[in-house]
Amino acid sequence: MQHDDTAPIVTALMLAGAVPDDPWTVEVRPRRRRIGLSVKRDSTLVIAVPPTADPRRVAAFVAARRDWILRARREMARTAETGPVRKRLVNAENFPLFGRPHRLRLVNTGPEIRTVRTVHGTTELHLHTDHAHDARTIIDWYCRAGLDWLQDRVRQDHHRKAGVADLRFTVREVRRSGSATLRRWGFYTPRQHEVTLAWPLFQLDEDLVEYVLLHELAHAARPGGKPHGHQWQQLMRSYMPNWKTVQETLKRHEPRVWLGDLDSVTS
Repeated sequence: MQHDDTAPIVTALMLAGAVPDDPWTVEVRPRRRRIGLSVKRDSTLVIAVPPTADPRRVAAFVAARRDWILRARREMARTAETGPVRKRLVNAENFPLFGRPHRLRLVNTGPEIRTVRTVHGTTELHLHTDHAHDARTIIDWYCRAGLDWLQDRVRQDHHRKAGVADLRFTVREVRRSGSATLRRWGFYTPRQHEVTLAWPLFQLDEDLVEYVLLHELAHAARPGGKPHGHQWQQLMRSYMPNWKTVQETLKRHEPRVWLGDLDSVTS
């Protein structure tokens, strides 16, 4: 339901024909400083605006992103049909790390979780049966592996080469959009001068992980202008010349990434 304070924006959107088809809604958010778009699991477009938003500017903003809205709705519809990726804590289930397969093997001895290289050259993920009742141990394993990777980048002065100093890094769960996809792969927090990456990211090939890290480093460098404007894009081109291609590849992978949902677990 639209509140009275959204009426001028709704009118401007309708007069401009800015939104490609229903359903859509406008939400005025007091703490928001910029216009934002998101698509819910039921394909509803949410147009989030600050209290002082100019209705004509909102209409122009939405109209300029028509292709993105259509693409996001198609992606959400496809995800809604298939549902989130679900795994089982059974032998041979694959839990990839940086795109490399790690086949699960349930064991009764040893630590709660560890990787083991087999004589055939493959890698197994050994999970103690005491920790095979939920996904927490495996998620923690991804978090540690991701943080180790980030710390390695710090040792290589990766962030300083990008023109950013004294940056902190964390890996953790990041909120979902709906229930089947990630809301964000990562984000930069200016107050803490900290980059956070989502643990599911580390299932993907390293070049995709690298792209997300560089994306956030470009924000941390604070180039000025709009968040993804010309100056930010210039930084991204200097970090990764083919970043737009990698970004599109990442978008295609998103519906196939495991977010921790299980079909069933061992007793």
